[in-house]
Amino acid sequence: MKNKNKPQEPISIASIGEVSTIVGTGTELIGKLNAEKPIRIDGLFNGDIVSTDTVIVGETGKIKGTVKCKYLYVGGIVEGTVETSEKLEIAAGGYINGEIFSPNLVIDQGAGFDGTSRMMKSADGQDA
Repeated sequence: MKNKNKPQEPISIASIGEVSTIVGTGTELIGKLNAEKPIRIDGLFNGDIVSTDTVIVGETGKIKGTVKCKYLYVGGIVEGTVETSEKLEIAAGGYINGEIFSPNLVIDQGAGFDGTSRMMKSADGQDA
């Protein structure tokens, strides 16, 4: 049973559950990807990703293009525009070069970001 007095834990990759689509290491995919379940990029994706759920960019993953999703976890590289409705986390070793639009932004020590960021309202309408 969950303790209601305990502070909420941050979202972890382990808590995301089953990943429906994986672009594996050594794979290059060009185009547009639409998803309703969590996806993981460990290879190269060149194009646009639109997801109503989570996008994970693994340590060997790289995205060149636009990413629109609920939650984005970056352990690799993203070059382009990112828009999340809930949270963006750049993990240690992760890097984003471009524009960020998100209500919640976490940049871990050892992560990199070069570009502009704008804090947006969250999906529930709350100011960031």
